[in-house]
Amino acid sequence: MRALLLTDSNFLPHDLYRYDVIITSYNYVTSEATRLAKFDQQMEDYEKRKTNLPPKRPKVVLLSGIWKMEGVQLIGRYVALDESHAIKNSSGRSYAANKQLRERFLVCFPTTGTPLDNTWADVFAPLSLLRGHPFTSMLRMREVFTDGLLESNKKDKRLSVPRRKKLLRLVRLLHACSLSRPASLFTRNLPPLYQQVVFFDLPKTEKDLSNEAYNTYELSLGSNYDDAAYGGKGDGESQKFIKWSAVTKATQYAFHPGLPRIMELVRKTTKQNMAADTEMDDLQLSEEDQAEYDGWRAWIHEEDNSRSARVDVIVDIVNLTRDRHPGDAILVLDESRFFLDILEAAFKCMHEPVDVFRYDGGHDPAERHQTMRAFSTASGARVMLATRGAGGQGLNVQCANVVVRCGPWWKKSWEEQALARSYRPGQTKPVWLYEISAKGCRVEAYKRKVRGKKSKVNESIMALLTLDEGQQPPAWNEV
Repeated sequence: MRALLLTDSNFLPHDLYRYDVIITSYNYVTSEATRLAKFDQQMEDYEKRKTNLPPKRPKVVLLSGIWKMEGVQLIGRYVALDESHAIKNSSGRSYAANKQLRERFLVCFPTTGTPLDNTWADVFAPLSLLRGHPFTSMLRMREVFTDGLLESNKKDKRLSVPRRKKLLRLVRLLHACSLSRPASLFTRNLPPLYQQVVFFDLPKTEKDLSNEAYNTYELSLGSNYDDAAYGGKGDGESQKFIKWSAVTKATQYAFHPGLPRIMELVRKTTKQNMAADTEMDDLQLSEEDQAEYDGWRAWIHEEDNSRSARVDVIVDIVNLTRDRHPGDAILVLDESRFFLDILEAAFKCMHEPVDVFRYDGGHDPAERHQTMRAFSTASGARVMLATRGAGGQGLNVQCANVVVRCGPWWKKSWEEQALARSYRPGQTKPVWLYEISAKGCRVEAYKRKVRGKKSKVNESIMALLTLDEGQQPPAWNEV
């Protein structure tokens, strides 16, 4: 078949008709939407005489205005949206862009191994890409699958949880419009899985600083909290930033004392990625920020600056694995590529250094592909450092049979996805999963509590969706 890997806009829209298959990424589709939104804003400024020069229309392919013209053919019959949970935020730009793209095709196949990534309402995004049902808005979903809404509560963004019959009603809807494999298929004939939470003692200084930052977060949850007293402006957006900043600092102190040194850099990159609806490890740095980042990385490599209590625990696990089974490959996952920078420096400073590979947003897809190939074909003990955003889903890494999560994450579904990179059909060795956690660290205890609470309803729904062969879902008269 004639296939095109679409990674830039150096194509005319009608050139797409020359291909049978077009492959692209969510980031690329979102980038087209971002350029169009920027152009609209520039046009508005020009019309208001805020600028003298009219803006140049951006070159886009998939979201070109050509596709809206009367009589223009569809791009194709089918569009398959793999890992469709990536666009679950129905108010985000990525979702809006991909929903617009979906209209250029006759049939849409959203596929995902994590349909419920956060709450039960995550199903709305992929469901809205299908046709022939009445659930065209989140408000309609809430009215049908929860206890309804009072008129005064329709603007409340908090989601109530489906109960009893309405939970089964939601499951019935998903059964009617989706195909899912029985859960037993994923574990059948797999080797043993050994899981362990490794607790360690934080030095008193780091633990106190972490818990103090977490206390600031808890204060921010109170209705009488004055964020202006903590550097905010007294508005909602400022309060939201104070909450995020407090939790981030609490986590940083619990991981490595050098992380708070680049807090401003973390804030900038996080804001950029949130605006683009992308994962938090994709760095787009200015020259000034890049210089700061390079200086910080150089500092990490000096003497023992890469060491911390958590780093020492992870290094010990790598050494234990290497001593026990010299040929095992290790996958180390974390949400922060900055902490992976620290680990990379620590592994290079080991008495017997271990081969280290990187898989994160700092490398383009082609580089990541070559890195994964090199990691898979290498022999002996080696470590792959991967961010949750880049390596926590969609990868097959059966060559690694030791998985290390550097700390607890906010969602159980993220953790399950990360483990499934290694513990999946094709794995022939027993798999060890280690989660690192600090004793007495309030922010990590809070993360474990939140992930358990969020996953409860999701697990109930998924258990009914992935029934084993021969089992039947509840009958309609039970709903």
